[in-house]
Amino acid sequence: NAEYGDGPKVKLSYTVKDHSPRVYYKMGLDKAYECAYYNETTGSWVGGDESGCERDIDDNGQISCTCNHMTSFAVIMTMSSNYDDTEEIISQVLLAISLGCLFCTVIAYLPAKEMLKTRTVRINLLLVTSMI
Repeated sequence: NAEYGDGPKVKLSYTVKDHSPRVYYKMGLDKAYECAYYNETTGSWVGGDESGCERDIDDNGQISCTCNHMTSFAVIMTMSSNYDDTEEIISQVLLAISLGCLFCTVIAYLPAKEMLKTRTVRINLLLVTSMI
């Protein structure tokens, strides 16, 4: 950790609008706010204890960063979720099974030339092929 002197400090206050992104899954999102400064040498934002800034959030949602340097600093918002990889794997397996069954339906209808002439079978095939 970098050590900073006890000289004068700069305080910037931000009012952060409580805006949550669209979530297409029903999972909770946790928001965390952090004061960070821009390191021009590395071209990245540095936060936490290394930033030389202290963060304070009041009851109105106003975030204050008190830093002991005059570099470019800002409030960085990070989001995390309790996303589970097994849900993704199960979804992909079930999707593959569903597609396999749809292809089997098309293959089952193709040899039956007389059935293909009926209106209900043609509508069925159109629906099945539109789902693929």
